[in-house]
Amino acid sequence: MTACVPRVKESPAPDVETDDSDERRSMRLALAFALLGAAGAALPAPAAADTVVRSDERIGSFRVKTDGTLGGARNAFGVSSRSVRTSDATCSVTWARLGLRIGFYNLGGLPPCGRATGHFSNASIAGAQWRTGTGLAVGNRVARLRTLYRGARYANDGFGGEGWWLVTRRNATGSGTYPGLLARTRAGRVTAFVVRYAAGGD
Repeated sequence: MTACVPRVKESPAPDVETDDSDERRSMRLALAFALLGAAGAALPAPAAADTVVRSDERIGSFRVKTDGTLGGARNAFGVSSRSVRTSDATCSVTWARLGLRIGFYNLGGLPPCGRATGHFSNASIAGAQWRTGTGLAVGNRVARLRTLYRGARYANDGFGGEGWWLVTRRNATGSGTYPGLLARTRAGRVTAFVVRYAAGGD
């Protein structure tokens, strides 16, 4: 009589990837990264912020004399970090990330903090990224200031402060002058620029 030997069921072999499949996967990943890189290269580079003070005409892309409104400033600099009505006729607006504070006013009884009714009066520009159109930057030494602005003089600004008059303007009445662009200094270095212009608001 022949003995009955039970058959052992063979387990299926595990599904092991071959070297060939590894190579294909690597090629697919390389192609994907290449396509992503090409797509990134095709995107336009972000525009660099305009941080040049051009006399009392422009602060960055903000055209002080042609659109000196609070709305124009916000179009140029984005959302402000602080806006305070300092009196019935005046408003102070700050862009902290730019080291920029601008004073607006309205003498006609309309809101000085309004987009269309707040008019430029003055700006204090202390961010280290700012420079003038002539090349003087916040942080530069006074020696460089005097080289770039040979006609500059240090004097009272007529508004309770003092500094280097870089651009001199005549008052609208025709009598007297004021600094359209002034540089404040401390310990022999430029600490801020001040721009002044009466942009309207009567």
